Amino acid sequence: MSLSRLLRNTVCIAIFCAFGILSRPTIGWGQNGYSLEANRVVIDSKEQWEQWQYASKTIQITEEGVKPTFFRKSTTMEVDGREESVSGVNATLNAIELGGGALGAGSNSGDVANVMDGDLDTYWEPDLSDPLQDWWMQIDLGRTVAATKIVLKFVEEDLGDPFLQFKVTTSQGEKTVGPPIYRTRYTTKQPNKTLRVVEVDLTKQLPTKWPTATGDFKGDVINYVGVGITDSDFGKARQVSQADYENLSADLQGDVDYYRRDSEGNERLLRGGKDAWDALQGSEKQGNVLYHKREIPRLAEIEVWGIGDNVGIGVIDRGGKVSSVDNNGAEPAVVDGDYFGEV
Repeated sequence: MSLSRLLRNTVCIAIFCAFGILSRPTIGWGQNGYSLEANRVVIDSKEQWEQWQYASKTIQITEEGVKPTFFRKSTTMEVDGREESVSGVNATLNAIELGGGALGAGSNSGDVANVMDGDLDTYWEPDLSDPLQDWWMQIDLGRTVAATKIVLKFVEEDLGDPFLQFKVTTSQGEKTVGPPIYRTRYTTKQPNKTLRVVEVDLTKQLPTKWPTATGDFKGDVINYVGVGITDSDFGKARQVSQADYENLSADLQGDVDYYRRDSEGNERLLRGGKDAWDALQGSEKQGNVLYHKREIPRLAEIEVWGIGDNVGIGVIDRGGKVSSVDNNGAEPAVVDGDYFGEV
């Protein structure tokens, strides 16, 4: 083991034991949590670190050793080719760790988790054979989040298309009878053919609950996010040449429109399609044929940006406690991340 690694692990032991985060391995594990060498105790692997007892979610154990779990108020990300610190955190990236994830979908429900993995090459798309009213999906953030904006990122042009028309809804998890109550936070006002990143600024909207309340926080407290497609170009995403059309894979080949030309040179779509167009072969009435690429609507990521990590969540797991004057046993509900949990 290198000197730098030995020093790092030694420092880790000193820090974590001093604060009561790490304690000795249980007797049943014996020396699985360390090895003895001349004048020193060595912890030299992820497997050994995992034998030690520690307060849940207070440390991260990796092949490089251990490090504290930090509560974030900013995010380091690449902006214009350089790393910058951006205020806030994307709450979808650790939603699954907190019990969230895919909540539901009218189509292709198995792919919903792809919009929460931070990978722009994975995506959710509706099954094109399903009716338009089923082209929706919902995610669960695993807790209520003090959110300032929602960002939708569609796939790059070589992978598919943005949603033509859609809406974004949110819910705090409030229920009356039946499913949670959702409120519309964004609706497209015109067809979207090119915009692949859409930001919904929640700081400029009234919150879904107590809209007249005042305070320093601007934004909304949400638990669930939904996206629903309201219109599509289906088989007419983009007009292409006949040669380009024939080079497309079958799933990307869209509509082919056949036209009839009248005596004044105007063209109109033939209802009879190719058969009716072929029947006009050799006459001046046979018009043009237009080829189209099919629309492939695909959403790569949903980002929900909040003001920072909620320190309250996980207090009980970390060995903390919540008490009140009555101490009726319901106190942990105030740190469970459920806005509508009972106290």
